[in-house]
Amino acid sequence: MNENQTDKSTILEAVVQFRFKNRLEIEDVFFTAKTVLHDFSYKKEPILELPVAVRETDPKLKYAAYYKFISDTLTVNISPSMISFSINGFYPGWSQFRAMIVEKYAQLKEITSQWETDIISIRYIDFFQNINIFNNISISVENPNNVCGNFFQEKRKNYVAEFTCKNSTEVKLQIVNNVSIPTEIDTSEQGSIIDTDVYTMNISNNEDALDRVHEVAKTTFFNILKDEFAEERNLKQ
Repeated sequence: MNENQTDKSTILEAVVQFRFKNRLEIEDVFFTAKTVLHDFSYKKEPILELPVAVRETDPKLKYAAYYKFISDTLTVNISPSMISFSINGFYPGWSQFRAMIVEKYAQLKEITSQWETDIISIRYIDFFQNINIFNNISISVENPNNVCGNFFQEKRKNYVAEFTCKNSTEVKLQIVNNVSIPTEIDTSEQGSIIDTDVYTMNISNNEDALDRVHEVAKTTFFNILKDEFAEERNLKQ
């Protein structure tokens, strides 16, 4: 998660999501979004193919996106209870991403002002091509040498943890090596990912909460990496 030098960014995906306590009609959300995001293309998501009774009562679908609005730099997902923002292409740095979120959220005030915020989250997925990340982080996950007999070959390692930080901020962390990431030219790249998902329900001001979850995500990421690896990769906070 290189915040300053985007030419060295490891960020594969960056998403900020707002979840709301109350529900609006999707038609109202959609037409407002379509008016405001008039220079975005949009498409329906598969959930709209489901019967209304199913998509409105299944708790697993409560925050699923109904429509996706897409520009060259930003994707905005909407549902009756959620709005999210994700970067398209190269990550431009937090300052620019934050500015894009704040601007679009304000422009959508006709609907966002009717919602009562429940959860604000930020998720970064960082990809390290051709690297076993477990050799370069401060978290150790070791298998016994004889885990399945006299010989074994480790194919993949997966570390998952959840923990609470200050100010009622929650972190879900997943680290995986030897994963395959598809590329745009129908090929794939091999490497490791660090998936940092941070959220809070302690919200008095949306922008303050947004800054807080971002700071925890950044701190978590850089505290995991060994200093020499971060320096070698030119990763800077």
